[in-house]
Amino acid sequence: MANLDLNFLIVDDAQVTRELIATYLKELGYQNHIFAGHGQEALDILDNTHKDRPVDIIFLDVHMPVMGGIDFLKKIRESEEYSEIKVVVVTTDSEREAIYDCIKLGVSGYVVKPFIKDTIARKLNDILE
Repeated sequence: MANLDLNFLIVDDAQVTRELIATYLKELGYQNHIFAGHGQEALDILDNTHKDRPVDIIFLDVHMPVMGGIDFLKKIRESEEYSEIKVVVVTTDSEREAIYDCIKLGVSGYVVKPFIKDTIARKLNDILE
């Protein structure tokens, strides 16, 4: 049985994508999620909330303003506190090189836009098994 108390951080500059992922997570029974519009905002959220409410899984867009996904991923992988957080990269099919870079940085998986709820469910099952 899946742990439905997991905490998710959804990092994407597109509000519609953040809300879509959150909707799918809710439909799968996961209620705990926080939004960030770019990597720096996500780092700030981790720094301010991780001790009280640890993030278990991050859904991370690659291309965002201020700080993109790859730079964010490098920073959390260098951090003792955040290095073990599971990350699912959310990207477009045209960003194959970025996907490869993210895999080298230890992501748990990736989802190609556009995606459906079953894709999110499969990625979560892969991570949680």
